[in-house]
Amino acid sequence: MQIADFTPDSFHKFLAGLESEQASRRQSYYLATQRVFFNKQQATNQNFSKELRRGSNRVLDSATALFADSARNVFNARTVSGGGIVSGDAAEGAHQARHAITVLRLAGTRGVTSDTLDAKAQNASGPGVYSFLVKSNNQDIRLSVKIDQLDTNEQVLEKVADAINGAGLGLNAAIERNNLAGTARLRVDGFAPGAISSVTLRDASRTLLADIGLSTKRFAEGTTGGITEVNDNAVFTIDNATFVSGTNRVALYDGSLTYPIRNTTDGTQMLGGSNRGGGGLYGAHRATINLDAAGTAALQINPDTDAAAQGIESFLDSAGKFLDLLEAHTAHAYSQASGFIRSELDARARSLEDMGIKESNGTYKIERGALLRDRLDNNPGAAQSLFAGPGGLARRTVFGTLQASIAPMVNFAPAETLSDSSLARITGTFFNSTF
Repeated sequence: MQIADFTPDSFHKFLAGLESEQASRRQSYYLATQRVFFNKQQATNQNFSKELRRGSNRVLDSATALFADSARNVFNARTVSGGGIVSGDAAEGAHQARHAITVLRLAGTRGVTSDTLDAKAQNASGPGVYSFLVKSNNQDIRLSVKIDQLDTNEQVLEKVADAINGAGLGLNAAIERNNLAGTARLRVDGFAPGAISSVTLRDASRTLLADIGLSTKRFAEGTTGGITEVNDNAVFTIDNATFVSGTNRVALYDGSLTYPIRNTTDGTQMLGGSNRGGGGLYGAHRATINLDAAGTAALQINPDTDAAAQGIESFLDSAGKFLDLLEAHTAHAYSQASGFIRSELDARARSLEDMGIKESNGTYKIERGALLRDRLDNNPGAAQSLFAGPGGLARRTVFGTLQASIAPMVNFAPAETLSDSSLARITGTFFNSTF
């Protein structure tokens, strides 16, 4: 139809129909646009909810490791050290202690003895400086002793024993005396089974070891020195008490050796089986030590400051990332939650700095690890109180995290739309909490 064919009435109807069609198209476009926006917003919210859940779980997991009533409290972690003579591990809460320990002989090891000599007779080697080699792990270690003209056989054996013990080889040399017969011989213990062929003793200059009969090339027989048979039990002392054990792994409960202990015919005490009480005198806070080599060392059971420092670092890292997540969202509930957590951190800034932890670009981090470990070594209770005590930082952070986790994603200004009471229902009463 041409425009010229329209009457005024029909032309107005045509225009009205055209406007109605355009309005319908605009409405359809508007609704489609709204659906796209809603779907995008819903996907965004779902993704944020997942991130929020993962972030809050990380905070809860790292904070729980700091709590005194947690089964994995890092402040209760312990280390065991013993200068290469003993090693081991300790259960959480094991008694912190320092013990003097001497391992005289390992269970299942072999020893080497010298000839049995007349103790008071003048030595057969003569005066001079003598050198001999101990070869272990394909490495020769040279030792020297000075023999005087009037030294007795017993005195020579003592000098050789002192040289071996002072070399830090994991061997223990001692003099075995028979006062009734007036004899003495040198015994060297600490050789692992099978290692006697790879650990050798031999003269380097002159013939001192040959003169006293100390040899790793033959088995001992009668009064002739050499390799002894395999020993059944470990022999060691803890705080001057002597024990023997059929195993090189020994348990201590709160500083006391495991029970039962029974006396043996030679006057030592024999470690029995497992503790019938299940945990010694003070519960199951046990340290287990391995007898690694013959020798003397200080056995230390100390707090594991590395584990505690790592636990604190993990908590600070997870809390910082959770704050970043909250502060990137516009919902007022999250803004208030992040403000609450940040205020708890800032209120303890001085105490944290005293432990080597400082705020940088809105995030608290360990800047002086040595200082933190020093504080954990010397005053672990203060660190535990700061983070995990009643009202401690970790507990307050957990409270704020839980509130953020249950808050809705409301994107409006609360002052314009909500009363104080309804706002409290959405965000939680942060500042009056007693968590």
